[in-house]
Amino acid sequence: MAEEDLLPLSIAARRTYARFFPYHAFDESGAGRTLDTVALALSALVPIYKRENRDSQIEKVSEQELAAGQFGKGATRMDFADGRPAIEFLAIKRADLDVALKTLERSILPDPMASRAAGGARPPEA
Repeated sequence: MAEEDLLPLSIAARRTYARFFPYHAFDESGAGRTLDTVALALSALVPIYKRENRDSQIEKVSEQELAAGQFGKGATRMDFADGRPAIEFLAIKRADLDVALKTLERSILPDPMASRAAGGARPPEA
């Protein structure tokens, strides 16, 4: 897999936040924890990749690492309570971000047609 196929996880988390909260100003003071939480949601939907250092191969973060680790510093690293070294290069495939966004949209945004079919409220008319 080529590095240009990847997007740093912190950027993917920021794009995801912007997609679902377009009218909320991004609070830089609490941004780190917010992006860590968004990264956790992304990790449930698509593979996360890592590289130990600049010379190492890119590989998938294992399920065991995901279970034991915690995203930190604005989704720029994964820390471990057991003392193992943090993973400092985290990324997702660019194409996977689109998949994750579509999955999240389907699961959290209402379907206006389904709402109408169920007798739900209609959107206001212009």
